[in-house]
Amino acid sequence: MKGEAIMARNLVLVTLALSALVSCQGGGSATQTLLSLDTTLPAEWKRTDEPQHYTDEGLFDLLNGGADVYRELGVREVVRAEYVREGESIVAEIYDMGEKRNAFGIYALEEGTSDKEEEELDEIAGGNQVCFHCGKYYVKVTCMGEVRDPQILHRIASGIAEGLPKDHETLDFLRRRPEEHLIRGSERYYRKNIFGFDFLIDGFTADYKIDGNITALFVLEYPSVADALQAFDRLRKETKGRLSPAAPTDMLIDDLAGKGIAA
Repeated sequence: MKGEAIMARNLVLVTLALSALVSCQGGGSATQTLLSLDTTLPAEWKRTDEPQHYTDEGLFDLLNGGADVYRELGVREVVRAEYVREGESIVAEIYDMGEKRNAFGIYALEEGTSDKEEEELDEIAGGNQVCFHCGKYYVKVTCMGEVRDPQILHRIASGIAEGLPKDHETLDFLRRRPEEHLIRGSERYYRKNIFGFDFLIDGFTADYKIDGNITALFVLEYPSVADALQAFDRLRKETKGRLSPAAPTDMLIDDLAGKGIAA
C-alpha cells in the first residue's frame, strides 16, 4: 500500500535536476564480442550455433516470465551463445540495457551490489555463475551443469569484458553518496514507481544504519529544479505531511553537488 514503505523506516529524499550522462565509446558489439571468444577459448570448447538475439516477445520465452523487471529497467536486447565440450555446457548472455544506470539497476536487483569496482567479476551460486555490468551491458555467464574447470567461467567473462565498449565513469550517485553509516550492497536504481508513486521516477536508493535505525536515502532526478520541487511537494501531500523540508545547504545536498530539497 502507498505510504507503508515510507513509514517502515526513516527517509531522506533528495530531488535533483537531471545531470548529463556519459556515453560508451569504442569496443565492439555484443555479437562481435561473443564471436571473438572462438579465438580465445581453449580449442576443445566450441560454440554450438550463431549468437541468438532476443527482443520483444522473445524475452518472455528466454526469461521465463521475468521479462517485466528487465523491461522496466529498459532492456533492449539479449544476445546469447552456448559453448560446449564433452559433457559440459556454458551459456553467455549479454543484456543491452540501453544506459549504464539501467545495467547497474538490474545487476543490483539480481545479484546485490558490493565493494567491487565495475567490471570486476562476481562469482555467485556456488561458483556456477559469473556476472558483472560494463557500461550499458549486464552480463551473465552460467554453467548449465557440472564444469570440471571453474576457471573457464572467468575466462569467458573476462573475454566478454575486454570486448565490450568501455565506460569507466562511475555513476554520480555511487561516486557522491555519503559513505558514513552506509550499508554496503544496499544501493539500488529504479526507473519508476518508487514507493508505488508513479510521479517518483529515475531514482537511486541506499540504506544507512544510524544509531541502530535504518534510514533510506532516495535520490531522484528530474529535468529541472521546478519539476523536482513539484514532485517533492506532491509526495509530501500524498504522505499527509510526514515529510518536512531540510535546509538546502545540508551536508547531504552539498555532497551530492545538486540543487534540491531533502526530507
